[in-house]
Amino acid sequence: MSRGVTIIGFIGLGILFGWTVWHNMVPSGIFEVSYDFKHESPFVTSLSPGDRVTAVKMDADGASYQTVTDEPVYFRVRAPRSFSRGVITIRYRNEAHPVVRIGGLVNRAKNQFDLKTIENAATGEKFYREENGWRVGGAEFDLANLETTDGRTYTFVLSVPGIAVAGNHVDVAGISAHLERPAESFVTVILNAAKNLFMSLRAERSNPVK
Repeated sequence: MSRGVTIIGFIGLGILFGWTVWHNMVPSGIFEVSYDFKHESPFVTSLSPGDRVTAVKMDADGASYQTVTDEPVYFRVRAPRSFSRGVITIRYRNEAHPVVRIGGLVNRAKNQFDLKTIENAATGEKFYREENGWRVGGAEFDLANLETTDGRTYTFVLSVPGIAVAGNHVDVAGISAHLERPAESFVTVILNAAKNLFMSLRAERSNPVK
C-alpha cells in the first residue's frame, strides 16, 4: 500500500512539475496580463513614485484608478521569461492635457526611453478609442531593444509633459500587456527547463555559500 502511495505521489509531483514548467515557459508564445487597480497583480505594478500620483481611489461607477499629478511616473511588467514583441495598453481619463505618451526603458543609466504617442492635441494624433467614459490607447514595442531587470521585467514610463505646471491631471484605471515570442513544442520546453535547471545547479556548485 505504501509503495503504491509513493508511486502515486511521484506521479503527482511529476504532473505538477510538468504543468509548472509548461505554464512558466509560455510555449504558445503569447502572454497576456492586466491590472485593474482593484486587485494586486504579480505581473503588473501600480504607478509610482507616490509623490507624483495619488493612492488608488474609486469613482462613483466603481472604477478604481490612480490620478497622475506630475511626471514622469513608472510601472513595470513582470513576465515569466523574455519576449520579443509587446503591446502595452492603458485605460485612462484625460480631460485637458494635450500630450500622453508611453515609453519603454532602453537605457537605465541614461534614463532613455522609447516613447510612443497615445495622443497629441498639437499634431492631432489619437491612438485610442473611447469606452464608457474612458480612453483606451496602446503602443507596440520591440522588447529586444528594451533593458530588463533579471531578463524578464520591463519598465515603462507614462509621460504627460508639463502636467504639474498646467495644473491638469490624468486618471489611469487599467494597464494591460500582450507579449509575444516564437512558439515552442513540448519537447523544446522540457529540454530548455532541464538545461536551465542544470545550469543553476552548476552555478551553485561553482559558487558555494560560505
